[in-house]
Order: sequence, then structure tokens, then C-alpha cells
Amino acid sequence: MKRAEFDKLIQLFDETYPKQPKLTVAQEMMFWISLQGFSVEAVMAAFISHTNDKEIGAWKPQVPVNLTRYLQESDINIRNKFQEFYDHKDVKDELAIKIWNRLGGASLLRLTVSESEKKAQMFVDLYKQEVIGSNYDALPKAIKTKLIGVMKK
Repeated sequence: MKRAEFDKLIQLFDETYPKQPKLTVAQEMMFWISLQGFSVEAVMAAFISHTNDKEIGAWKPQVPVNLTRYLQESDINIRNKFQEFYDHKDVKDELAIKIWNRLGGASLLRLTVSESEKKAQMFVDLYKQEVIGSNYDALPKAIKTKLIGVMKK
């Protein structure tokens, strides 16, 4: 998603819930870090799902998990990358290769089904952490300083 698309989404959040306070700068930054890797269409679909949720749909999304919980499709896509190693396919995703090797590489092919399932979930979790970490690392230093206070020089 591009920054301009994100800004329009935040505006849509405010217009959809006009009586609720606008998101703070810190909240917007956390949403940007968490959502920028998704397409604007996927985030919009997640927002629509949020608004239709009987438990929390009456309130504006306040934290990224209010939307990312509807973006679980990405977990399936990441798990499919893990499966490609088992299927002996030519995996081109460098991050997936890095995580596969960190978890044990070819030795993972000898695991039992239950052990493999645990490793698959670890693969998904590590993959998502790396993506979010790289999104954070790409932020300008001024924004990072606002997020966590004083950065080490």
C-alpha cells in the first residue's frame, strides 16, 4: 500500500466514525508499520469486516490487530511458502529461504508431521516478525524517535 492510500484510509476511518476521536499520530504510525505490506484492497476488506463485527464494530479501529485479525490470509500465503520447501520447489523468496535455513534447512524434511506443524507455525511467526522489523527499520529516524523516545546515536 502506498502512503497516500493509507492516508485516505485513515480519513475514511474518521469519516465512518465521526463522533469518535481521531487517531493519534502514534496510533497512525503503528497502523502504517503494521499495514503497509498489505494491499489497500485487503486492508479495506479488513476494515469492512471490522465495521460488521458485532462485538467491536461500533468503535473505530484503535490498534492494528483490530484489522490484522481479518488479514489472516497472509498466514496461509506464508505457510504455503514453507510447504514449497517440502514440495522441492524452487523458492525465490530470500526471506523465506533465510528463515527456512535458520529453522534447520533440509533437516526439517525429516520431522514428524506434528513437529513439522510446529515448525510451520514458527516459520510463519518469524516471517511476520522479519517483515514488520524491516518495515520499522525503513522508517526515517525522526519517526522512530517519536515512536520510542530517544534513539541511540
